[in-house]
Amino acid sequence: MHAAESEVQARLQRFLSEASGGEVRVHAVRPLLGGACQDNLRVDLSLGAGEALTLVLRSDAAGSLPESLGRDAERRVIEAAVAAGVSTPPARWPSTGLLREGAHAYFLEWREGVAIGRKVVRDEALAPARAGLPRRLAQELARLHAITPATHPRL
Repeated sequence: MHAAESEVQARLQRFLSEASGGEVRVHAVRPLLGGACQDNLRVDLSLGAGEALTLVLRSDAAGSLPESLGRDAERRVIEAAVAAGVSTPPARWPSTGLLREGAHAYFLEWREGVAIGRKVVRDEALAPARAGLPRRLAQELARLHAITPATHPRL
């Protein structure tokens, strides 16, 4: 592990221990691919009682695209989505400056699965899931589209 990686791991461990109010041990931090406007890290950890947990840390990247949401605004959208019944993990432990000065960040629980479109469409092992996918997507989109600035002024 490089010095910069161990520094990030130690910083995350301190932050998560404080934020959760208990002992946290961070075992691994790995970058995830994708995301021009954010840095995504997989964080494998254990809680005081030894419970294993995997989180995703989403933090503002050094640069951003015009009109893209920052992580602070994105977190508020996720909070509204969770309240509307959308199947997404809640955003937890918001912070500023965790990975870089002034960068907003938050954590999500890791969800196993396949999110690469071409695999979802072509992988025969996913055929049973594909059968119900249009209906499920329609239900989730209906919940999302019920979230408007009128119903959620903080957005």
